[in-house]
Amino acid sequence: MKKSLSILLILMGVSAFAQREFTVGGYLKYLPSQTWVNKGLIPPFLQDAIPASYDDHLIHNRLNFSFGTQYSAGPPWWSVEMGVRNRIFYGYQSSVVGFRESVDSDPGLVDLKHVWNDDGDVVFLSEIDRLFFHYETNRIALTVGRQRINWGIHNVFNPNDIFNQYNYFDFDYEERPGTDAVNFQYNLGDGYSSVSLAYSPSTNGLEESTLAALYKSNYRLYDYQVLVGYTYHDVVIGGGWAGAIGGVGFKGEFAQYISTDEVESESNFTATIGGDYMFGNGIYASLSYLYNGLGSLNPTLIEQLALRNTRLSSKNIFPYRHTLMLTASYNLTSLWALNFSWFQSHNFDQAAVVPGVTYSISNNWDAMILAQMFTARDAEDNPALFNTTIFGRVKWSF
Repeated sequence: MKKSLSILLILMGVSAFAQREFTVGGYLKYLPSQTWVNKGLIPPFLQDAIPASYDDHLIHNRLNFSFGTQYSAGPPWWSVEMGVRNRIFYGYQSSVVGFRESVDSDPGLVDLKHVWNDDGDVVFLSEIDRLFFHYETNRIALTVGRQRINWGIHNVFNPNDIFNQYNYFDFDYEERPGTDAVNFQYNLGDGYSSVSLAYSPSTNGLEESTLAALYKSNYRLYDYQVLVGYTYHDVVIGGGWAGAIGGVGFKGEFAQYISTDEVESESNFTATIGGDYMFGNGIYASLSYLYNGLGSLNPTLIEQLALRNTRLSSKNIFPYRHTLMLTASYNLTSLWALNFSWFQSHNFDQAAVVPGVTYSISNNWDAMILAQMFTARDAEDNPALFNTTIFGRVKWSF
């Protein structure tokens, strides 16, 4: 009897371990770039600080680790996941004073970044941007650790994404930023309604922490959500929707930030609305408008240039007070794809144009060429190219 029981326990242990799954994946990318600057538009005090042209290089490696139960085993499911970014910067920007400190800054509760070399123009940076435990049943989901909390609805502008707003111009960060948080979700059982509660503490105290609740549901084929929370001295009330009108996708988001400390914060209202459509010839297009109460009616060139390297906030998403955005994409063949984006200020003082082309070399190799072009007005009030960067990228996925 004891022998039979021992064999049964061993078999149960082997079966339980067999239902566990460990996976490793990631990619390796090389991203060179060349930048040209129209020095005729640069203020005199910055003439010596910014060269007319320069090149940069980035080697980007990512490793994703996951260990947990197989989905086919049935509920409950759990997993432990970690994502590591290793990046080597070299070129002009990595030689600029302050660059090393800027990339080594970790806004999270725990500093999970490390620069391996102390000097020189080459910067070797490693960071853990995902490290969390996830538990899920048919009705509840709990995630604890560094994770991405995706509460946005719009394709680019997300006033509801109060935990980890992403930067569209940081296109090489496909996974988008994460946050150190506890995120709990309860599904109400009707197939489309849920309540989420998330908390991201700050090392600077409760006043700079983020706590919010999100309710999601559906009404007459429209997904909608309502958000109530607190983040960095602001009470936040917002919402969003996604549906369709006559075959045209129709979505939007809005949020009112109410300051609780006029010294540390300023109240703001921001909202976006847009539509998208897939044409019969395969062209996908979208048109959106963003209002940002904290945006400038006459943004500076420095604000425009900072778009590439700044970690944005859902409260202050874009430097323009009024922004029109047009995007389009088209698959020429199964291997070639074209993409285009255009961001325009309301008075046509400034614009950002982003064309790109991608090519699928094989199942795990692809290449891309992309440009980011920023315009401004010259001394004669005529539109002129201010800054242009052309990126190339080769990516191997594994």
